[in-house]
Amino acid sequence: MGKFIMFTIGEAIKEIYLSEPGITKDLSKHSITTNTLGNLQKIFPNHVSADLIAAFFVGNSQDTAAGWAYVPGRVSVQALYAPSAFRHEVGHNAGGNHCNTGQDNFRFGYDNGRNRTFLCGNDSNFYSTPHVTDSYGIPVGNAVTADMARQWVERAPIMS
Repeated sequence: MGKFIMFTIGEAIKEIYLSEPGITKDLSKHSITTNTLGNLQKIFPNHVSADLIAAFFVGNSQDTAAGWAYVPGRVSVQALYAPSAFRHEVGHNAGGNHCNTGQDNFRFGYDNGRNRTFLCGNDSNFYSTPHVTDSYGIPVGNAVTADMARQWVERAPIMS
């Protein structure tokens, strides 16, 4: 059973690794917390060279969120019970933040009044970008305050 995935961000996935059974015998042993996030490289010491480390755990009563990630970074932890957490947390790894609250910075999710992008509520199947419209014809981003598509393009060489 796979518990750990590592892959390279870029033009193509270069490597996918699902950990061998027994590395983590009890998937509920680790909580979805910032403490677990900080210890992932100790939990999976043989995989610290991966471009992106995303760990998925069952979660337990100690969970403080469905997922956590470094902003920017290359490590995230998320709960198996929250499949949309991965897309949200990897957006943080790319350097993105939640909904923009008035900052003059494009590294944010977006709420267009009808839909919220991955980092701003996970309602739509997009990272923020002014170049895509939702089913209402409303852009799912703003070039100045919410353009995670741009952030992905700029960070891809650094992340891989």
